[in-house]
Amino acid sequence: MSPLDHYEGKTIALYGADPGGIGAADALRQAGANILLWDERGIIREQLEKTPYRCTHPKNWPWDKVSAVFAAASALSRLSPNHPIMRQVASKDIAFATVADLFAECADHIRGQGNQLIAISGSLGKSVLASLISHILRAAGRKAVIAGEGPDETSRNLLSCLSLQQTAIIMEQPLPLMAASGHIPCDIAVVTNIFAHAVEREGLQAAMKGVLNLHKGLASNGAYIVGVDGRITQGLCTTLLREGKKLHGEIIPVSGEATLGHGVFSIEGHAYAARAGKTSELGNYSRASHLQGAAHNELAAAAIAVCLKLGLQTPQIIKALHSFPGLSGRVEMLARGDGLLAIDDSACSALEGVARIIGELDHVHWIGHGGARGWGNLRKVKDNITAIYLYAGDPETERMIGDMGIQVQSFDSPAMAIAASYYDAERARITSEPKTILFAPGCRTRKNARARQEFLTFVHRLKQAGVA
Repeated sequence: MSPLDHYEGKTIALYGADPGGIGAADALRQAGANILLWDERGIIREQLEKTPYRCTHPKNWPWDKVSAVFAAASALSRLSPNHPIMRQVASKDIAFATVADLFAECADHIRGQGNQLIAISGSLGKSVLASLISHILRAAGRKAVIAGEGPDETSRNLLSCLSLQQTAIIMEQPLPLMAASGHIPCDIAVVTNIFAHAVEREGLQAAMKGVLNLHKGLASNGAYIVGVDGRITQGLCTTLLREGKKLHGEIIPVSGEATLGHGVFSIEGHAYAARAGKTSELGNYSRASHLQGAAHNELAAAAIAVCLKLGLQTPQIIKALHSFPGLSGRVEMLARGDGLLAIDDSACSALEGVARIIGELDHVHWIGHGGARGWGNLRKVKDNITAIYLYAGDPETERMIGDMGIQVQSFDSPAMAIAASYYDAERARITSEPKTILFAPGCRTRKNARARQEFLTFVHRLKQAGVA
């Protein structure tokens, strides 16, 4: 019996065919619903031609028969009140919700099979944190799967988890989806790294609503784990702690930059737990090559807090941290040669995140995208930057960077920017200080995948030539 059986025979419309949307279509079709599906992206519609879900434009939907409309994460930003779909929903009083709301309907059923739900939200680092938690649990002999409702979901969509048993289900939830959804039931909620660019894009109120929706769905014996290294999440944690007994579960602050009087913190690869005024060292994972730097320290602290809450022993957790393989394109050390380090951080889509990485490096030759936003974040790390090499740059962007006293050049292609960064770094290797070539576009565009491939190919050639 499916928890979605009440949709049998009903016509359900799905807007957005990302993995979450397709997962919802699969689950609803198995429950006996009639499915209507649309995605604005032509390439996605072409891919769906060979599936049961050939797309039908919303103007051709039989609106008098539609019982409900569900929006996938990739489509939410398009659904303004004046969007034709939303006008139809309002005029015909049709139920509207997100794919995450559909999953929430199934949460009690999923929990009843002995599963634990861990929801992760924030602007940056969700995939790394989900992978890290999953890795630790599996190393300890537990079952764990990663699921998500965003276009970048890592393993499977949430609604494919209906048949799982005795498994930790680690959910990646984008902030916009959380803000648009109701309360997402979970046993542990985690939020870290809410950057200013996300608040600017989604609005502070929406961002806060998203993370509070996670908390409101928390089990009474659960835990809300909050990274406090950012200004926004720090304020959120203060608010939650101030509410005290009125809230569900336990509030656990985590940090990768500072000691805490309560919570879990990690500094330079040493993890600690503080409780009731007493601090104890959990272990040393400083040799874990894929967990270097303050940004990763905070994620490691969050993963440790989650796994402690799930009942794992400290030695199991610390041992697993050392074997974590890391994720492609996330502060990935591609080559380390004689005084030269090549790093791929192409998954970082915000200059605030790029600045955090640069702040932990020296003599950085940074290859970035000229269309990124938030250049002011570079002021605090400008002394770490030797030069910036932009592709898709423009005179105005160059001027803004130049006004900070940073050397900057623009190039017509990523290949030219990459070659120039290496040429300058190679010339500077006659001094004793190590040089870093960092590929981190600082924004999300369709062209970045090709640019990243250019960088990977270039570094591979350097390694073959024995110079990196």
